[in-house]
Parts: sequence; C-alpha cells; structure tokens
Amino acid sequence: MRNAEAAVAGHAGKHNIFFALYPSREAADRIVRLTDSLFEAGILRGRRVTRDCLHVSLYGLGCYDAIPSRVIDDVRGIVSHLKMAPFMLGLNAITSFDHNDGWRPCVLTGDDGLYGFDELYDAMHLTLKKGHPRGRQVARIARPHLTLSWEDILLPDAFIEPVHWTVRDVRLIHSPFGESRHNVLGCWPLEG
Repeated sequence: MRNAEAAVAGHAGKHNIFFALYPSREAADRIVRLTDSLFEAGILRGRRVTRDCLHVSLYGLGCYDAIPSRVIDDVRGIVSHLKMAPFMLGLNAITSFDHNDGWRPCVLTGDDGLYGFDELYDAMHLTLKKGHPRGRQVARIARPHLTLSWEDILLPDAFIEPVHWTVRDVRLIHSPFGESRHNVLGCWPLEG
C-alpha cells in the first residue's frame, strides 16, 4: 500500500480518491469482448477505458492537489469496521451520460441487479459517517455504472444480456487524472 502512495506522491496533477467495485476476471473478459464488438461495429469510437480500470464507483472521497495521506489513513481505519456479505451485481443496459465538458461516457448500468450496490452504499455511508461524523458529505452516485468509453456523441439506450459477478471486496482507489491507471490503496473483503 505504501509503495503505491510513494509511486504517485510526486505527481503534480489532481488526485481522485474513491471506493470502487471491480468485476471478476470472467465478467471483465465479457465486458472487454462486448466493448470490442461495439468498437468493431463503429458504435463506439472514443477513448476506451482500459481493462485494469473497469470498475463501478461506490463512494467518492474527493479530488486533491496532493495525495491526502491523513484522509486515506482515517478511512482505512473506519472502513475496516464495514460489515456486509458478498452479493451479486448485474448490469443489463448500455446508455450514455451527458456531461457539460463535451465528453459523454458510454456506460453499462442496470436495474434490479443493483440492489446489493444500494445496500453496500448505505452501509459504507453509515460506517464513514459514524466513524468520522464531521467527514465530508458526498453526493450519492445518481446511477451506478461501469464506464466503457468516453464519446463525443450520445448513444441510444440498449439492453444487453446481463453481465454479472459476485462482489467480494471493496477497494480504495487513487486515480491520477489523465493517466488511465488505478492504484489500490486498500482492499476490504465483504464478510457477513
């Protein structure tokens, strides 16, 4: 953990710190094949998310000019008290989000397959609030999703055969802006 922090400590850009859920190897393989087919068909043409960065954001802790070691240490201790059993997460639709910056993420999202996500988010929020009552208030993610690519057009919504996996852990991530990489700062198994 310390090595990942040391490796990025000299980076001058912004540092995004957040909790995320990563697909299983099998689910990631399926997502990559789906993304490949969308690019081959010319549906997607933008900037693709790398396989190692495929994730569902769970809870953002903010963007910083420097790596916030104290915040990271605080949440590591607090999240070690999180209690929740593993659960199945399912994504069954492709959609686009409209951002004001001109880039529109093409994402996988779901409906009934996100029930466990909502439970985990609530447990995470309560755990962080209880452990650090003066902690920052984080806006809830409007719609849980996994980004495939960043496009300059909006794509029509479409249903797909569900991609699902058992979520077995929560990871604390450091993502330096513009570098298309994630550094894992902590990992907590779901047990309950």
